[in-house]
Amino acid sequence: MKLIVVSAFALLAAGSASAATTVYDFAGNYTASNPSGAFAYGTGNGGSGFTGFTNSYASCFGDASFACQSVGSNASVAAVGVNTSASPISPGGTVSVPAGVLLTHPGNGGAGTDAVVKFTAPTTGSYKLNGAFERLSTVAAGNGVNVGIFDGANPLYASSALAGTGLAFGTQASFAAQPTIHHNAGDTLSFVVNNNGSYEYDSTGLLGTITGTSGTARYDAFRAFGSGNPSAAVWTYATRAGATLFSAFPAGYGNCFGSATFQCQTVGTNASVAAVGRTTALADQSLGTATLPNDVLLLHPSIGVGATDAVVRFTTPVTGKYTVAGLFERLSDAAHPFGNGVNVEVYNGGTLLFSSSTLAAPNPLSGYPTDQVSFNSIGLLTLNSGDVLSFVDNNNGEYSYDSTGLKAVVTYV
Repeated sequence: MKLIVVSAFALLAAGSASAATTVYDFAGNYTASNPSGAFAYGTGNGGSGFTGFTNSYASCFGDASFACQSVGSNASVAAVGVNTSASPISPGGTVSVPAGVLLTHPGNGGAGTDAVVKFTAPTTGSYKLNGAFERLSTVAAGNGVNVGIFDGANPLYASSALAGTGLAFGTQASFAAQPTIHHNAGDTLSFVVNNNGSYEYDSTGLLGTITGTSGTARYDAFRAFGSGNPSAAVWTYATRAGATLFSAFPAGYGNCFGSATFQCQTVGTNASVAAVGRTTALADQSLGTATLPNDVLLLHPSIGVGATDAVVRFTTPVTGKYTVAGLFERLSDAAHPFGNGVNVEVYNGGTLLFSSSTLAAPNPLSGYPTDQVSFNSIGLLTLNSGDVLSFVDNNNGEYSYDSTGLKAVVTYV
């Protein structure tokens, strides 16, 4: 083993009386139940289509020290299981499962056969991942697996380090370098093992921990974006004119503007403007004349006047105090300093909180990543349940080259 795994579930004292730190162990928290505490086991297609296993066995693949959950019999794949002894075991004869490691094995076939370990955040706060996927097959055969982690339905981490032929037992794909993420209670992380086209010799270990520290609710427009509208209950995507005439987009697409890694909400076809969308790539990508960072929403207003603004709206879930932070930025690249830019605004209901023409002509339009304007000055707001904040991108009279980035985080304090 290359990674020392923190022992099972622990509750630790945190830096203040109101915060608690809990360590969730992939192998140590395994039980015969499904879900098992914060973890659930099943199949899926990446971060979507999760179906929990319905069969649990104390003895799998002919080994009394290997407990598993699976789609069928106690020798079925897909499966997720754990070594219940203190020594390595070899269920099936072509795999070695050390103590303290969760074994995952994808099924045979295409979509929906990924082996998935799903973690559901029990409490709101920050979560740090520390672990790895590891090849457990002792036979250097097959074509390996693709592994990934999904934040909700959106990709967070991917690796092909365990894909290919001739891979040695113990080869790892570490995700320990992933930054700490913030989850609200009920948000999910899916740890996914895909068969890479063939399920033979695909036994893969999942080892390590998730450390959660309780905190306050935070709503991130980029993280929450998905195919639904509204998304994550609080975010809605639409067109409007100023503070009025709000009209939610009727259509969502997973493949927009000809890009398999760009998903959007729009007024019509998947090449329409106005639109709001995000890249699902793990790095910045190009989309025509724009650069799409992998941490901002793209907003594009429509042509004309009236209800043509592109809008992202936050609906307050509970009454209280909130901070609002973020920025708008021009996404048209430096090679295309054309058009007349955009005007950007933030409203609380019909009250204008922030307005800027920094991204509009006659100001210089240098392009991504130079042109930005922050709205952190909004500061602290007292909001009632149902109050709305609107982040608005206006075409300034002409819609060409108007791709605009939005980072918006609303935090309950």
